[in-house]
Amino acid sequence: MNRITPEEIIEAYKKTGTKPTRLYLIPINGKCCALGALYLYNNSAFHDYYDRQILRYFYAKYSKLYIDNFILGFDSSIDRPLFENENEIFRLAFNDGKRCQVVFGENL
Repeated sequence: MNRITPEEIIEAYKKTGTKPTRLYLIPINGKCCALGALYLYNNSAFHDYYDRQILRYFYAKYSKLYIDNFILGFDSSIDRPLFENENEIFRLAFNDGKRCQVVFGENL
């Protein structure tokens, strides 16, 4: 299974010149979330200004379940999934998002 690593996100922010924040897939005032930076790094530009474009790209590369829960981990202030009985992909994706969030700490 493909997964997103903190190293990929750090590299994406460095190469695109964007700054980390939560909730914004599309860069606003030079800030975007981890997936926005990774999308720009891999695609050079946005073709429209809708989050759907970015989400479609990542759903195809990973899966909807993985990406939705990666976003939940990266954007949320909770430290662990709310439901311990969620499936393995849910937990992995949430934890991957949380690991990427922790790298930036107070900068989000």
